[in-house]
Amino acid sequence: MKTWKWLKYIAGRLQILLLLAFKPVSLFKKINRLTWYQGALCSWIQRQAFPAQARILEAGCASGDLVAYLSASGYTATGIDASAAMISAASTAAHDAQFQVADITKLPFARDTFDAVISASLLNIVSEQALAVVEMARVCKAGGIITIFVPAHGFSNHDVQALADALNLSGFSKAALHTWHQSAPKMQRQAVESLLLAAGLTPTHTDDYLGGMAFSITAVKTVAP
Repeated sequence: MKTWKWLKYIAGRLQILLLLAFKPVSLFKKINRLTWYQGALCSWIQRQAFPAQARILEAGCASGDLVAYLSASGYTATGIDASAAMISAASTAAHDAQFQVADITKLPFARDTFDAVISASLLNIVSEQALAVVEMARVCKAGGIITIFVPAHGFSNHDVQALADALNLSGFSKAALHTWHQSAPKMQRQAVESLLLAAGLTPTHTDDYLGGMAFSITAVKTVAP
């Protein structure tokens, strides 16, 4: 039984490598729809005090699944991503939302456009993090919400194995969890909070997800940066 589970895990790792090399859009679609990742993102959204029918921007929307969820929840959702292939796939999957190819450090929107700006698993891979947060703040209305979700620094190999066991993961799903842990750059809470403060934002709360593997920090725009 253990050998069979191990083989399924190895097959999952190989599938991730092949999709990453040849079909990255398909890989992101599969990962965004995994129960553990989708559940963490939906929990993150549900913990925010978005006003009813808020206009929300997701920076780094990938295949657009979270934007589709926001749209289905009654929000006016817009997604941007630097990848034209991702935006093409997202536009096909979520007809009620708007999508655009854009760089998070040069957002193609006017100041004070959105009621909220969100970003999941993006700030940790951006080279110009301070500029990215300033841009997120610029396009958010005064009194609006900016919330950032990233993998947490300090989560160990032992922790991720314990999490996989607790969630009863196997095959591709377990392989994706381990790959995200091993490959994704991680951030410290203090670093994210400092970026928000430097952009003129006021952090309001921090939340943990996946047993501490990821966290979010939410802030309010109280001044115009």
